[in-house]
Amino acid sequence: MRIESLNPQPLAPDSIEGAGTSGAQPAQEGSSVAPKQPAVKPSRADASPGSGLAGWDPQLNQDISGAQSVDDFLGRLGDMLQSLKADISEKLAARQTGDAKLESEVEQFAAVWRSRSAATGASLDGQLNYDGAGRARQRFYVRGLDMRSLQSRGSERIEFSVGGNQRAMMLSIEPGMSQETILRRLNKTLAAADINASTDEDGMLVLDAPQDVWTNVRDTFAIKGGGVRFASGQFNRVQAEAAPDAIAPDTWHTDSAGALRSTLEGVIDALSRVQQARQSVAQTIAEASQRFNLASSPEGRDWALSFSKRFENIASQPRYQASALVAPALASISRPRVLALLALEPNR
Repeated sequence: MRIESLNPQPLAPDSIEGAGTSGAQPAQEGSSVAPKQPAVKPSRADASPGSGLAGWDPQLNQDISGAQSVDDFLGRLGDMLQSLKADISEKLAARQTGDAKLESEVEQFAAVWRSRSAATGASLDGQLNYDGAGRARQRFYVRGLDMRSLQSRGSERIEFSVGGNQRAMMLSIEPGMSQETILRRLNKTLAAADINASTDEDGMLVLDAPQDVWTNVRDTFAIKGGGVRFASGQFNRVQAEAAPDAIAPDTWHTDSAGALRSTLEGVIDALSRVQQARQSVAQTIAEASQRFNLASSPEGRDWALSFSKRFENIASQPRYQASALVAPALASISRPRVLALLALEPNR
């Protein structure tokens, strides 16, 4: 049972116990997780007597189904890469160059790779990172906005504009600032535009924005400085360049032995990255399935009943602290959630 589903801001059992009586704690999940678990698809119909809240958990169902769609997509990529690897290896062994069939395979893979956002519900980014909320992000660099420049020159107030919004997002820079301080200030400044700042593996300053708004960010990113690093007076469009994807099939060619060998290296590297990403997603599926199984177990139902009794006891107390804890949880209870609560078996 996930009692936090009663409230967008979860009411923690520990917080409740602090205001009232103590009671049993929820069972802890095991630390070992299988590489991959079969699909678990709870539905509203499962919320029948005997299943309780564990049978109807839309967020958990979404977590599992979303991860499975990404796993399916990665599996398709892996199959195509395995086929490419075998075909290129065969050509090289026979001292042959590519042909129309091999070139078509590369083009087909490139097309599937470009479709990842639509195929996964925007849950997989160009670095093969999975985002369960469907808000995969696009990393990018901004010409002239680099860590060395920000650390080495004089003081300056830099203003940013994204999406044509002229509302100032201001960043104050002083010479000699540490990298950590610059990143902290940048993240605070750009948070209004949902843009994050970090450094890549080479120490370069890299930004990222939601993948679904990247095109708008790229076309509207503007900066106004104080004349030290950026021109003053008015906002000026700057060049925002997408960071290279983890897989770059557009660089794969098959028209010579050298090109085939280079392409084979790219295919092998891509296959390794896809396999690693798939293992990570499989772990997500396993953990979500484990959560569902725990909530459906007798132990989960016993804890749910114990917690509901403690909740009822605290809610009946005429104290402000109790009201402050209970009121937010009750504010968003809907009819389906009440029905699911009523489905809990009594006297278990």
